[in-house]
Amino acid sequence: MPSTPAPRRNRTREALLAAGAALLAERPIDALAVDDIVNAAGVAKGSFYNHFADKAALAAAVGDRVRADIETRVDAANAGVTDPALRLVRGICVYVDFALGDAARARIMARGLRAAAAMPGESATDLHAGLRADIALGLTAGRFALPTSDVGTLFVAGVGEAALAAVLAPTTTPQFAILLAQQLCALVLKAFGLPQDEADRIAAQAAHEVIRQPS
Repeated sequence: MPSTPAPRRNRTREALLAAGAALLAERPIDALAVDDIVNAAGVAKGSFYNHFADKAALAAAVGDRVRADIETRVDAANAGVTDPALRLVRGICVYVDFALGDAARARIMARGLRAAAAMPGESATDLHAGLRADIALGLTAGRFALPTSDVGTLFVAGVGEAALAAVLAPTTTPQFAILLAQQLCALVLKAFGLPQDEADRIAAQAAHEVIRQPS
């Protein structure tokens, strides 16, 4: 029986996403042409525009997929954890651990996030839904002292993206990445109103428990 249009359309989209992921792991979106993507996917150039407005939209969609995978890991790492402060920094540490263990996909996510930020409102998912929920929980519980949850979300998102870039730098060692994660997590918690000794303790606990130690 011949393929129906919907499955064929889905296969084309999947081929474009897979090609985009492979190429974005190697170079930034500005160094890619649509021709590069469709040639790698083995589809006609016109098919690209049936699925994506431009290459930035493709990069954002690819980044969303990787981000969804990491969010699943964050959920697993925070299963049974009720303290919003610990949940927050364990989430940051999951990102650092992911970058250490899968640099290629971490680069994809970083580039996809930048593409999504350049086209507000077009990303398929709320990139910070889990983070926003944990910050709201901390505010409700009186654990955090922030003007608004949006301010806290933007602050942590910026710290996380900077940490991701630092971990992906060629000269970064695993030992430095773990220390960086611990220091950044403590900084975030102190900025959110936790006492210094408690922030340092929680940050050290999260880094030790979540980030795989180098052998």
